[in-house]
Amino acid sequence: MDKMDDNEQLEILTQQIFRARIYYDLWWTSVGSETPLANAKSLEEFSEFLRFDAHAHFVTMIIHCATVWDNKYISLPRLGNEILGQERFGIHSTIWTAICDQKELANGIMKIRNEAIAHRSKFYDYDAVFERAKVIPDVLPKMMTSWLDLVNELKTIRGMKCDKVTGETDFNNLPLLDMQKLIHKLGGSDLQPRTCLDEIR
Repeated sequence: MDKMDDNEQLEILTQQIFRARIYYDLWWTSVGSETPLANAKSLEEFSEFLRFDAHAHFVTMIIHCATVWDNKYISLPRLGNEILGQERFGIHSTIWTAICDQKELANGIMKIRNEAIAHRSKFYDYDAVFERAKVIPDVLPKMMTSWLDLVNELKTIRGMKCDKVTGETDFNNLPLLDMQKLIHKLGGSDLQPRTCLDEIR
């Protein structure tokens, strides 16, 4: 099978980042809010579903994040090295420096994937998982935005159209809005018309 060119790989990498953010939003809505959905009285009937649903979003989010940095796949460091190595322009060295500056966070995400998901060496709750990996979950949206900015820098070098976002919340929020509508329907009167979900931008 022929190797995909850099443009195709950059598009795939873009989608990995967008999907990572979608799954982050769905997971964080369930477990990171001041009033987690599982604590809503009207949702107690669905508590087990919500627990496993949140965990599924967490696992998928971590897998997508890790893939952005794992050089066995279409990763930001590997593509950055290939594209910037082709250009030979000193002005682009700042892009490579910015990619390298993400190494600590990337290693933490890989640690979560390897220990808490892939190898299942021990079960940790979410707080323990992130603490061991030295990753703060509520900074991930900002970091995902910066990853997309770096991919767009590489796209610009390649003469490609960029997928710009103007802020941390300017990703695809349609799945989150659908989740909000679903929870409102399941939750009944105590989740309508306002809940912690309505505070999500």
